Amino acid sequence: MTARDRRASDHERGRARSIRRPGDGWVECGCGQRHWGLNGAAGLLVWRRARRGGPGLEVLLQLRAEWTHQGGTWGLPGGAVSDGESPAQGALRECEEETGLPARVLSLGPGCTRTHPDWSYTTFTAQAPSDGRWDALAPTDGESTALRWVRLSPTADGRWARPEPGGVGASDAGAGAPLLAPLDAAWDELASLLPAPARESAARAPRGAAAREERGRTGPVRRPVSSWWLRRAVTDVDAARKARRAPSPECQDAGRARPPQRPRAPIRVAALGGPPR
Repeated sequence: MTARDRRASDHERGRARSIRRPGDGWVECGCGQRHWGLNGAAGLLVWRRARRGGPGLEVLLQLRAEWTHQGGTWGLPGGAVSDGESPAQGALRECEEETGLPARVLSLGPGCTRTHPDWSYTTFTAQAPSDGRWDALAPTDGESTALRWVRLSPTADGRWARPEPGGVGASDAGAGAPLLAPLDAAWDELASLLPAPARESAARAPRGAAAREERGRTGPVRRPVSSWWLRRAVTDVDAARKARRAPSPECQDAGRARPPQRPRAPIRVAALGGPPR
């Protein structure tokens, strides 16, 4: 048996083991290829804001097991849509089954669909929390052998470049492995659904005192005390004078005389931080 035959045999045995719900199975498509998922398939492009190294995004990739279709490549969590499921529900379920990342912590975003004559694949975006609890994810089924958060790099034209999970180190799992061909072909469309690099940098830019310190200014800029204190004092005096001049309810009638006014104490304005004077 040749190496190619062994891989084909492992592939069939692996798929036979993975059939566990309605909707699993092969579709002989009019495009001349076989596709997995009698109801179509769906996956998730899971992303989060980078926790280290400044503003940026990270995406979650899985190294597909050798026995799977196009095994030995980096792809996205996903699989066949079950009977009665929507593509979004199927994508969230498959992601949780394959990565252990709970669907409840993900915020589902927009997606795009690749349509074939007899089959379709929908990829949704989903934001994960930037939480250390989800840093070290491990495969939870036999369809992948490694999971990795991969930082994206911006391009000169303001887009996200293709992730490079295989360039981390020669001793790492999946070193040198390429992206899954359909993911590589659809990357520009998928990347357009993520927050743009310029927008992400602006959202994470320092503000307030931190921004002033970066520009070489130390400490917050304060307005002179006399300026705002004087405006407050004048406002308080004006309000008190208006209250004195306002007629009482008994004197609203123009035909009635205004009662005599009692002498009032002079208005005192308290200085900021000191006693009345």
